[in-house]
Order: sequence, then structure tokens, then C-alpha cells
Amino acid sequence: MTTAHAIDPKSEHDAARARGQATAWARPNASLLRRSFPAIATTVQVVIDLVAIFAACAVAYALWSRVQPLPQVVPFADYVPLFGIIAAVLLILYFWLGMYRQQKTILNIEEFRGALKAMIFGLLIVTFLHFVLEESVIYPRAAESQSGFYRLLAEAHHAIAFLPVNVYSRYVIALAFLVGFVFVAIERFMCFKALQYLHLRGIGTKNLLILGSGSLGRLIQKRLFLSPRLGFNLVGFLEEDAARVGQRISKSRVLGTVADLERLVQSHKVGLILIANASLSDREREDLALRCLGAGSEIAFVPPLFVSSTLPPLKVSKLETFPLLTFARPRARPLYHTFKRAFDLSVAGAAILIFLPFFLVLPLLIRLTSPGPALFRQTRIGKDGKPFEMLKFRTMFVDAPKYSTSPRSSDDPRLTRIGRFLRRTSIDELPQLLNVVAGDMSIVGPRPEMPFIVERYDALIRQRLNVKPGMTGLWQISHAREEDIHENVDYDLYYVENASIAMDLVICILTVFSVLRGVGAH
Repeated sequence: MTTAHAIDPKSEHDAARARGQATAWARPNASLLRRSFPAIATTVQVVIDLVAIFAACAVAYALWSRVQPLPQVVPFADYVPLFGIIAAVLLILYFWLGMYRQQKTILNIEEFRGALKAMIFGLLIVTFLHFVLEESVIYPRAAESQSGFYRLLAEAHHAIAFLPVNVYSRYVIALAFLVGFVFVAIERFMCFKALQYLHLRGIGTKNLLILGSGSLGRLIQKRLFLSPRLGFNLVGFLEEDAARVGQRISKSRVLGTVADLERLVQSHKVGLILIANASLSDREREDLALRCLGAGSEIAFVPPLFVSSTLPPLKVSKLETFPLLTFARPRARPLYHTFKRAFDLSVAGAAILIFLPFFLVLPLLIRLTSPGPALFRQTRIGKDGKPFEMLKFRTMFVDAPKYSTSPRSSDDPRLTRIGRFLRRTSIDELPQLLNVVAGDMSIVGPRPEMPFIVERYDALIRQRLNVKPGMTGLWQISHAREEDIHENVDYDLYYVENASIAMDLVICILTVFSVLRGVGAH
């Protein structure tokens, strides 16, 4: 290190170790609410989930009772034990699928995917239990002369004698899980916004310092500003060079050097110091860890290999008790790709039929309001770098430059009158359904880029070309859509690494909410 607190001498290193081990976590620097907020938030979330599940069950019962003839309707009270079992199964699955962890993902997409998986697994589990328990009512006497399965059924019958399983409708069970997923998705989104509201006002946040204001530190700063609901409040930067103290980096400042670490932790009540300096030695990292723990702050390191733009994404694995950082390798997933193609064709085909009136009427309106073709055609780059012609309803006058930046406002003079409406509602992208049917695009995937931008891709960013581009995706439904695609490739790289049918379904559902809220639309 270049500061006065450099610890190359062994005596100083040992002293720092002793101080850190003696005082680590001994001086909490946050209020009771700040320290207890994660536990409080998790408890509240469990209660809200439970209320949403029981509300969904009640709605499912009400819907089914309207379909059934009145004499055949089973009293609601008889269904309450079943609804309790459904709630218990779902809550256990939520815990198992990590929906109560504090770790956040891009757009919290894993939380919604977990809710979808819980619905599918839960429905299978409860349906199987219902079948087994129903059989235990029908065949209890068969166990007197037989062993094995029928004896187990008899024991199950005695265990659940209080449940009128023979009158439960499988339709009510299926409806309860389906409505439950909708209710939980909605309330989770509302909790998402409520937590964001609290974090924006400093409630439940953790103050954070970034050591290193280079490219990596600035990238982390940008992501924190774009995602305030992550619960971190960036108070500033630390640097090794004292000459950089006081410099402003976007909305933050360099507050001090590494020598000021303890003072800044105490004065700003810092809960986490993030090391974004790849040039530190192992000895320096160890010293920083001990000093942070001694000051009452957590510490985290961004792996040095993350800085490289020519390497694939990193993932954590283990060798016995040793953590390892390994490079992710492309997975051969023929079954997934088969299901995805079937999903694309079915969704695109259904959407074309539903929106057929738009395909018939809009071309006429576009031609009547401005001269030129109804469709806008532009060369984009698809999977494996293959170019294709992307289709959209034309929203700008024909003399507008074909490859200029997209309009940022509805007041852009390049937009036609009907074009403003089409872009604001995203209806202009409906012709891309034809690209999906043709196999050039998918319903969900990275946004297709223009050739001159793809030419500037490095090895890392080119990984977004490993999958078909999509009509919608993580970047398309985020507020980062207000910026250029190539400025936010981490959304696309995350999708490429974690793509699944469940994630595609969740993104499609969130796309509906995004269109209704007008995210990214102009």
C-alpha cells in the first residue's frame, strides 16, 4: 500500500490481526431497526404470503361454487383444513426455493421464478396427497386382508379422519394454486415497490463504501443507482492515493484514503465495504478484512477476474471445504431448446390470432397518416451472429435515418401521430411475432442489436449471441431500458446463463405489467 497504514512489517500485521479478532462484531454501528430490518422484513413477508394464499384459496372456492349446482356445494368450513395444507406446502416450498433469502437478483427475477416453481411443485404434491388420502377412504377395509399399499392407505385414513377428502374437488385445488400464483406475484411486486420506497428513504438500508473508483467501482456505483431497492446506500469511495480525496465521481465523492477506514466507518455508520480494486495483494486484502471487522463493518471482495471483459461469467463451486471460482461453460440443453421452440410457436401463433385486427387495421392507418410502407424493416444480428430482417410497424416518417438512435420522447419530430401511440403501447413491435414464427427471434431473449454495434463486441458481450434475440427480456422490462442496450449487457448475460422455461414464463408475465406501466415506452 501507499498509505501510512501499510502493514508489510510482520509486527504491524500481527497487531492488526489481534485488534481485528478481539473487536470483530463487538461494536455494532447501526440502530436496532437497521440491524433487525432483514428479520422483520422476512417475518412480514411470510405473513403477507400466508394471507395471499388463503385469499386465493377463498377466491378459488367462490369461483368453483358458482359453477357447481347449489345442492352439490361443499361448505367452505370443510375446505379450510385443505387450504391449511396448501398454505403449509407452499410456504415450505418458498423457503426451500430461497424466496426468503436477503440476496437480491436482477429485477428480483428469481423470486418470481420461485413462485412459479412452487405453484407447479405444490400442485403436484397436493394432488398426489389428495389421491392417496381419497383412496384411503375408499379402501380402508382392504387392508385387513392385504399388506403393503392398502395397509398404508388404512393408516393414512386413521391419521386424517377429520378431513373429508372424498368431497374435495380437484378443480378447487387446481384453481387455488393458479389464483395463488397470481396473488403472490402481485403482492410480491407490491412488496417489491414498498421495500424500494423504504430504501429510498433510508429505512432498512445498509451504508456502503467502495474501495476503488476505477472502471469496476464505477460500474458497481451505476448498478446501485439503477437498483435502489437492493438496500444499499452508497456513501462514497475510498482510494489509496490521497491526491484523489475530494474528487467527485458522478453523484458520489472520494471521502478518504485507506488510512481513514475506521474513522469513515464510524462517522458514516458503514455496514459494508466493497473492495473493487484488483491490484491489492493477498496481504493487503487480509489486513483490510481484519480492520473492517474490527471497525464493525462487513467486507466483500469482487473477484479480480471479474474485471476482465474477455472471460465468461464466474460461478462459485467447492472442493471439499475450499471455495472455488470457475468459469461457466455453455450447457447443451436439447430438451430446453425443444420446449422453448414449442413455447415460441404456441405463444406467437395465439398472439397473431388475438391481435389479427391490429394487423388488418394498423397498416391502413399508418399509410393514411404518413406516406410510405406500413412495415419498418431493419437488419439486426441474431443467434450465432446471423443477420436477419426485423419487422416493426413504422412509427417514424420515411425520411428519418434508418440506423439513428431511437426516440427518447413522444415529442420527437421524427415520430408520426399514430407512431407516438404505437411506441407508447409497444404495439409497434407486434410484427416481430412473424420473426418468431420464422425462427429468427424468440418470445424471450436479449434485444437484437444492429450490425455496427455487434462489430464492437468483445468476447464476453458476444455471449449474448449464444441465444436467439427476443421480443421481450430482462433488459426490456427494466428501467435500464431508458439507456442503450449495449450499456446494460449484464441483463442479457444473466439471462443467457440462467435461461429456463420458468424464467421465460415469469418474464412474459412481468412484460404485461411493464407495458401497462409504460416502462421504456415512448
